[in-house]
Amino acid sequence: RMAAQIGITAASENWFCDGGGHGGTSTTSQYESRLTVGSGWSAGVKFPGGNSWLATSATGNLAFLPSINVDTFKIFYFQFSTGGTFSYNFNGGSNTNQTTSGGNSIQTLTVTNTLGSNTLNLNYVSGSGVYIIGVEAYNSATKNVSVLNAGWSGGQSSDLSSGQYSGL
Repeated sequence: RMAAQIGITAASENWFCDGGGHGGTSTTSQYESRLTVGSGWSAGVKFPGGNSWLATSATGNLAFLPSINVDTFKIFYFQFSTGGTFSYNFNGGSNTNQTTSGGNSIQTLTVTNTLGSNTLNLNYVSGSGVYIIGVEAYNSATKNVSVLNAGWSGGQSSDLSSGQYSGL
């Protein structure tokens, strides 16, 4: 809001590392009304910024409905050697699959639709598990600044240089 006051368009149409971070999946909707957590999704691996969302069964979707008209979604997910596959669709349309199998890293997938009130639905498809870190949504025709939650209470540089977070 401060950026808007000085003429900079800033987007807050994102959620990042919110996997049950507000007391579990049952309370997430109390704090984040744009996000609907279907059955089968739970708090996953902790990342800088909070927990990812983890799905290991194909029971319900993880849906994000931004409060403004958007045409682009950037999906952040964790890729690992035994990663599974998730699908995405817009507004309940046809699904497109994305694998999360590969070398340990954080990956992004940018997907587009026509500008409007778009719900992005993420669904587990197969494999040992799918970890969704977050989603950023925006209107690609508008320049803006996006601020993502990447803070880590108590985190130190050594946490990122060794152990499970090295290479991120």
